Amino acid sequence: MVKGNRDIRLVVSDMDGTLLDRDHRLPEGFWELERTLHERGIVFAVASGRQYWNLLDVFEPIADRILILAENGTLVMQGGRQLHLRTLSRPDAHRFVELGRTLPQTHVLLCGKECAYVEGHDDQFLTSVRSFYRKVEIVPDLLAVQDDILKVTYCDFRGAEEHSYPHVCRWSGDFKIAVAGIPWLDITHAQADKGVALANIQERLGVTRAQTMVFGDYLNDLELMAGADWSFAMKNAHPRIVEAARFRTRLDHNEGGVLDTIRQVLFESASSGFAADPG
Repeated sequence: MVKGNRDIRLVVSDMDGTLLDRDHRLPEGFWELERTLHERGIVFAVASGRQYWNLLDVFEPIADRILILAENGTLVMQGGRQLHLRTLSRPDAHRFVELGRTLPQTHVLLCGKECAYVEGHDDQFLTSVRSFYRKVEIVPDLLAVQDDILKVTYCDFRGAEEHSYPHVCRWSGDFKIAVAGIPWLDITHAQADKGVALANIQERLGVTRAQTMVFGDYLNDLELMAGADWSFAMKNAHPRIVEAARFRTRLDHNEGGVLDTIRQVLFESASSGFAADPG
């Protein structure tokens, strides 16, 4: 058992596989808990591979006060104001678009600040993209897109970790390359990830690692785990996230594990501790 902490000032959660259940729904009681956090001066933030416009829709009632770390931390917004932006150069983005076109059974998504762009009309791919991106445009040539490029994403429904990552891992020293879900692999600037974005907002808010609580489940959350003393891998998390985190939630994403842990750590008796497993 670990003692609760009443000094947390920032709570940051991943979305899919973490805060949301398998049907991409917020857990029951989320809005009430976020309001309680806000009333106690605790900032809530989401850190996701999802598009900013998608996250804005999900959190529209509280979008003026929460922090949104979108596209794996390449873009940080609050109340419609840009706080942080880290883009890929156009030549680098084009390199990975062209490589993705050569990979078997791989779809390429070009993620811009204003919109996400795809080539072709594959129904399965488009349906999946539109689950995470509100603004999506089908274009004849991704190389002709004029937008600030946040990331290049590959989608391989056979499994990105096994099939896409081996083709790009040799560039992992020059770019941030993260498996963001079973079919998804994200390529961003070398200094663009959830951990870098977290450090940026910690500095802005004057919040320390000891005052920060984070939650994640997949490999694009690795750097997020490193940025907080109160780092939680979800019960359903990838083994490498479990290894990287200090603690593990007792409930998974379908059982409201994020909310359960926040209540234990922040609102239950500090003397009773909480039941999260050591990571």
